Amino acid sequence: MVCKLEMIKRTLILFILLLILSTVNPVQAFLKEDSSVQMPADPPKTSSLLGNVAGTLTTQPFLSQFAPATGWDILLYEKTKTVSRSYGPPLDLGNIGNTENAIADAALEFANTWSGEFGFGISTPTIYSIKQALNWTIIHIQPEIDGVPVYDSFLILSINQFGKLASLKAQGFGSETVGTFSISSVQAISIAQKAFPVERKDCMVKQVYMPFEAVNKTINLRCAYEIKITSSDPRLQPTLFVSAETGEIIASENRVMFDDM
Repeated sequence: MVCKLEMIKRTLILFILLLILSTVNPVQAFLKEDSSVQMPADPPKTSSLLGNVAGTLTTQPFLSQFAPATGWDILLYEKTKTVSRSYGPPLDLGNIGNTENAIADAALEFANTWSGEFGFGISTPTIYSIKQALNWTIIHIQPEIDGVPVYDSFLILSINQFGKLASLKAQGFGSETVGTFSISSVQAISIAQKAFPVERKDCMVKQVYMPFEAVNKTINLRCAYEIKITSSDPRLQPTLFVSAETGEIIASENRVMFDDM
């Protein structure tokens, strides 16, 4: 009888978890790719973009059109008009040698030069990881604000064996923050555990800036804690985002990993 009740309890928890889990990034739809905007690279020039923002037509300054090399194709996000993907003839980043440090330094300089076009605002591009894949070096750059990463914001550079940039993809949410980290990480963990009372093996927490679409259709970055709970139940591996101001759970997902069979 006890075993049956425990099974019912686990099933109920699983059902509730799957029911309330929301999309982790609430602004993915806001950064939808515009498949119709695939444009050849032009020399930097002053122009303007018109967009319907909150029902009114506004002009947004766009001082330098992203153009790392002649012949590069660019795909922009539909509303923000920031770069989503770009590729073309291999581009010399100006790095001295093909060492990992030289390539990383050149990649950061490139990211800083074009941070506005990638939608990073005034955040600081930071190397998140450098990986080798055959003859390729893949550099993952994540923008940070005062050492806190902007969740799901990135620039990934694919560099060939000659140390030249062949393609990139990016996603930026600006740098407009709201709120402060008012509650502690210990309080945030306690809130997450009460929301999902599962038997846990481990729990990891870190500060993040979580992008949200504001009423005026701009993107705000909310102070939050990303909490990853490793459960003893393989079906329940919740990751929660707790507001660092109010303590409310603002997003969550069940990150279940599957082994190849």
